[in-house]
Amino acid sequence: MMRLGLWSNLSDTLARKQRGGEDWFIGSITNEKKRNFDLPLKFLDKNRSYVAEIYRDADAADWKTNPIAYKIEKRLVTRDSILSLHLAPGGGEAIRLKPATQEEQEILKAKG
Repeated sequence: MMRLGLWSNLSDTLARKQRGGEDWFIGSITNEKKRNFDLPLKFLDKNRSYVAEIYRDADAADWKTNPIAYKIEKRLVTRDSILSLHLAPGGGEAIRLKPATQEEQEILKAKG
């Protein structure tokens, strides 16, 4: 597994993060080869929980045979979290990280 920092371009995989107000936005794309990498979230504020809204390739996604397959997930994360990203061939992910409300923390903790 590769470990990408805040901005990486490895000629075939790109990951970038950007802040908008209190929210963070992360995007990653790849070429026709599938990719797996870890994305540490050390840039997030200390002692704060975030909701990661993840828009990702579905497990069977492929740019040739299944280009529209995707999943939307929510996870509770902190600056100690590491997101494991799995990009389908020709695919990518978009992630919004927003400060979690107390209610969101309780709901997402209960989901495990």
